[in-house]
Amino acid sequence: KQGVQIFLYCRGKLIVSCLSENILWFHRLLMFQLTLTANWPQGSEGEKAISLDVEPDGRDAQSRTVWTDTTELTEYLDYQWK
Repeated sequence: KQGVQIFLYCRGKLIVSCLSENILWFHRLLMFQLTLTANWPQGSEGEKAISLDVEPDGRDAQSRTVWTDTTELTEYLDYQWK
């Protein structure tokens, strides 16, 4: 059985490519945009969600959940800490 493949981009550059079971770590950033692209295996049916939690050192966590009912997803996620 295949997991969902996840790609994260920051400023147009690929920073992480992983399967859904991997943990993602980020350095201290105060403002940035990630492009989340996910592809599920053909034949995957029903609603799917990806939750992404980002918590830079010394900052509060921010969570986003993106839903889709297709096998492909691209979402632009903006993060900012004051």
